[in-house]
Amino acid sequence: TGSAGESLGEGIILDFSAHMRRIVETGQDTIQVQPGIARERVDEHLRGLGRRFPSDAGTRPATTVGGTLAVGGSGRRRLAFGDIAERCERVQVVLADGTPLDFGTEPLAGEENADAASPKRRIVRELASLLGEHESTLARHRSKSPVDRAGYHVLDILEEDRLNVARLLVASEGTLGLFTEMVVRTAPLPAHRACALLFFETAETAARAV
Repeated sequence: TGSAGESLGEGIILDFSAHMRRIVETGQDTIQVQPGIARERVDEHLRGLGRRFPSDAGTRPATTVGGTLAVGGSGRRRLAFGDIAERCERVQVVLADGTPLDFGTEPLAGEENADAASPKRRIVRELASLLGEHESTLARHRSKSPVDRAGYHVLDILEEDRLNVARLLVASEGTLGLFTEMVVRTAPLPAHRACALLFFETAETAARAV
């Protein structure tokens, strides 16, 4: 359903909506799902709990949760609930070599245990080193736009003692791994709804107001 040519050119298109479309678990303010489930179905499920999915990007009947996170689609609800990458708690991915891993906000310490040599710890360690090495360059070229669709989410994911790998994976469009499950923080349904019509002389003044 993309309109920017994401599915054109060489590569493999995977459709998870035929089989991997289960709601795995529903928490108080989170939901864990497989990538092929339609976002519309997730909203229907959450409505009875007074919650909803935090993004409304894409074509509602066809858009899947996996597709939404793969392209980083936040939609109009971004103004109220923030970027979809910020609301993604964990992502299960399959890497290019077939390795399945689970990523969230990962600690940088504790590598003295037996897990230190695992593929996951190696990736976290090398990512943190790479981001730390180029921290000044990334800060110098930081986009002034509040919505930046260019490149990976490499800004604001490295802290002193942790690395938010889940946020990096969101909007990577399958180039870093294939999503097989994800945990997303849901949003509350509004207590009231209203409609306002605003007029602007130019598109630029309207954009500045937003």
